[in-house]
Amino acid sequence: MCLRFFAVFFSCIMLAAQAYALRLDISADTELKGLSYSKIPFSGKTHNAAFLSENTRLGIAVSGLELEKTKSATADISVSFQSLAGLTADKLLENPYLAQPQESFPSADGMPYLREAYVRVNSLLLPNISAVLGRQDYILGQGISFASDNIGHTGILLKADDVFWGYGLELFYFNPSRYSVAISTSGSVAGKPELRKADDKYHVYGAAINNRAPDGCWQIYHFWQHYGGAFDGTFAGIADSETRTFTGLRYAMKKKHISFDGEAVAQGGSADLKAGGTGKYSGYAFIMKGSWEQGIYIFDNVKLRLAYGRSSASSADADEDSDFYPAFGSRYSGISRSGYGIVAGASLYDIQKSSATANGLPDGYSGLMMANAGIDIPYKGLIFSADYYKFKASGGAVSRKTIGDEVDVMLSFPLGKAFNFDILYGYFSPGAIFGEDAESYSLASFAFKARF
Repeated sequence: MCLRFFAVFFSCIMLAAQAYALRLDISADTELKGLSYSKIPFSGKTHNAAFLSENTRLGIAVSGLELEKTKSATADISVSFQSLAGLTADKLLENPYLAQPQESFPSADGMPYLREAYVRVNSLLLPNISAVLGRQDYILGQGISFASDNIGHTGILLKADDVFWGYGLELFYFNPSRYSVAISTSGSVAGKPELRKADDKYHVYGAAINNRAPDGCWQIYHFWQHYGGAFDGTFAGIADSETRTFTGLRYAMKKKHISFDGEAVAQGGSADLKAGGTGKYSGYAFIMKGSWEQGIYIFDNVKLRLAYGRSSASSADADEDSDFYPAFGSRYSGISRSGYGIVAGASLYDIQKSSATANGLPDGYSGLMMANAGIDIPYKGLIFSADYYKFKASGGAVSRKTIGDEVDVMLSFPLGKAFNFDILYGYFSPGAIFGEDAESYSLASFAFKARF
């Protein structure tokens, strides 16, 4: 039934495009990945898992639709569907290490869901103004504080290019959803996997100023993240609602052999407590990335990479929460985590789960620090990559302790412009946070990718 619907839908779109002499673009990308996790810790127990995963997007766009009663305005229509699945995994959602990445998606069992469905109006009122209406992918900066993560957010985006002195302006409002899976401390999903909690509705609105100058690209943004439901936070008591604010500054440049990308975000806002009064939010996060790329002897374009980032930790004040934690920062790619380290999958404020806490760390720890050094070596069409990561976190009055060290290696085989085959292996050595008896764990993986 589902395949029949898609066939009829695409046929109608193609006939309409031909009838009105419009431009029709069809795009698709897919990733088939095999993963084998070994001795993954969760609340004092270890878990193994081996499975295949699939991550596929199919999109169709029609552009050049002329609008009546306007001189130059045109409209583009875009729709895309996403399919995610653990193909050979038995009770995949019941594995605590793997359940969390699926919480953001409406479907992770292979049933396609609507990722994008929007109309873009070009030259709205003025030639440099455009509007995007509907469900769309959107990312602020590097995605530290807000990104759509393969799900799309429903809302409105207004863009004005070259408003003053080369600066552009973006205004946005989104009503995104975040799905959640309840995980018990015993290492199992609370309740049946199909009985997930209803999606949590948020309101996200703000603005961004962009400038593309010869010496680099700047972006300044500020937005509000409002949640109107009750929750048990880090304050003294249950909160009825919260509004967090995030203010960010990003600068990126690339000149000859050197590139740099840095971003800093400050968190603010407050929560209304059920018992009365308010709790305040504070905190920060930043990341700096740099690389140097040049041919060396028989190798073309060898790249050396360095990165350092950290976020603020929770404070001891019961009326203030300084733990930096946005609801929609970039975290996932398919049913696996994305981020720093293929095993850790860390952001600047959470990590692949080792406990039932929100940030995945043992209870009482927050405020991640990440340092990375890596190298890419291309040779006759092949690319060998190696990365070293070090992760730390704070535990209240305790100074930062080591979460662990990770070493990743990857061999990439380009199979033309559209295809790629990767073999990856990551090894994670737990640090002082997990105790002296903690065992090392690993991930071995291969991935076949295609893009059209």
